[in-house]
Amino acid sequence: MHKSQNLEFKEKMLKESKELFIFKNSMLMDNNYVNQQYKMSFRCNSHPDIIQKATCAQVKTQQYICNYCREENKILNRYNIVSKRFEEQGFILLDKIEDFVNKGVNNKFRAYCINHPNIIQNKQAFDLKFEHGCKYCWHDKQSRLLKGRQQFGEENPNWKGGITSENHRIRTSVEYIDWRNKVLERDKFTCQCCGDNRGGNLQAHHIENFADNRDLIFDLDNGITLCNNCHNPSEIGSYHNICGVKNNNLVQLTNFIHDYRNGHVKNRKNVHTFVGKLDDSANLLQNFNGDTFNIIDIFNKFELKKGKLKITIL
Repeated sequence: MHKSQNLEFKEKMLKESKELFIFKNSMLMDNNYVNQQYKMSFRCNSHPDIIQKATCAQVKTQQYICNYCREENKILNRYNIVSKRFEEQGFILLDKIEDFVNKGVNNKFRAYCINHPNIIQNKQAFDLKFEHGCKYCWHDKQSRLLKGRQQFGEENPNWKGGITSENHRIRTSVEYIDWRNKVLERDKFTCQCCGDNRGGNLQAHHIENFADNRDLIFDLDNGITLCNNCHNPSEIGSYHNICGVKNNNLVQLTNFIHDYRNGHVKNRKNVHTFVGKLDDSANLLQNFNGDTFNIIDIFNKFELKKGKLKITIL
């Protein structure tokens, strides 16, 4: 092929390439055509601030040549698949498209059943593939089937007026979740008793008892961040394990935190914990809730010969 013919061919292919990129909602930046496998620079009209590269062969065969448009389309497809499956099984999906950026189809999503709109549930799309999947609808069905056997509801001799379902409704409500998140954020995601700040280990505790102070349920000043070890009733040495789960108040909590931080509370692993601030200027003194101890004297003061000692410095 002569030089003039080669130049004419490249100009023709460059013109076709520009038309291809325009068809794909992009603008070709290069003015030279090499071959079909040569990566050419372009700007996507939807993402004009980013220069990307693609070959003419990719432009012809791929639906999206822009990496960002391709990813947005994947997210949209995931959203459509999940929302359709939830809708088919009688759920209303609460998560938005932007929530799908870091979620796959098999993740859990926030939704509510159309028969129980006041209760937010976390469901996997796969769980809804073959059945409705709402446990409250299942309980309603079982209640109808077992009617007359005194198994559910007011017909049960142990019925207490629906307290459990009411508590569950509150604890799964949007207002409660928002209150919990604000408490954790205010306390900088740190247990206010032992200083634990591990993710997924923190809980929001009601200072004044939840059941007897309904007007304070969503009061931010009535919340405090505690970790699982300091809060869970099943954990030996925790607040609820020592003080119980009824008639809790600020005095109980203050005394528990003081005792815990000063080594008076022992957990299931036989560990006494001291929490406070270290003072290097006075022979390594540890300050706990206003009380000052010499770290070496702690062993003698509390006679921890059979136990273990854990010191947490805030």
